[in-house]
Amino acid sequence: MFKKSNSTLVKDERGFVNKYLQNISEGNLQENFNVDSLLISRNLKTGTLRGMHFQSHPHQEEKIVTCASGKILDVVVDLRPDSATFGKWAKVILNSAEPIAIYIPKGLAHGFQTLTKNSVVLYAISTPYIPSSSFVLSHNDPLVGIVWPRAITTMSKRDLEGLDFQEAVKAN
Repeated sequence: MFKKSNSTLVKDERGFVNKYLQNISEGNLQENFNVDSLLISRNLKTGTLRGMHFQSHPHQEEKIVTCASGKILDVVVDLRPDSATFGKWAKVILNSAEPIAIYIPKGLAHGFQTLTKNSVVLYAISTPYIPSSSFVLSHNDPLVGIVWPRAITTMSKRDLEGLDFQEAVKAN
């Protein structure tokens, strides 16, 4: 459902430099990915949940996501009825100790749970934020069955009131 990057990590006594988005135009993550926004999410507590966010057609988003500090469980749910992975969810642990980025295509709901305090998540997003096209899939819809590794300590009211899977597919 998503692709991992082949990043270039250079370490020395000062720390490291990581080139996450190397060769995007050559298909490393996704050809023709245009960055509309670059967002940083700082999360103070372990167990914080953000998601599962998506924008509806014609404003669907592509994302490139990495964890710049700390550790998160990143999760996607496929809302595309014509996809072989429709209704399925996938996960990957992102952390600053083993830095990679993932590409998330249009039509997937996306969210994450923090596994460490003070985690920092960096997103590149392809499409402007359109409030009327922005939706949340319920993080605990039994039809999807996402298994979160930690107790949820913090969530926004909006994320708590997410759509069930069938409503999210219709909205997508």
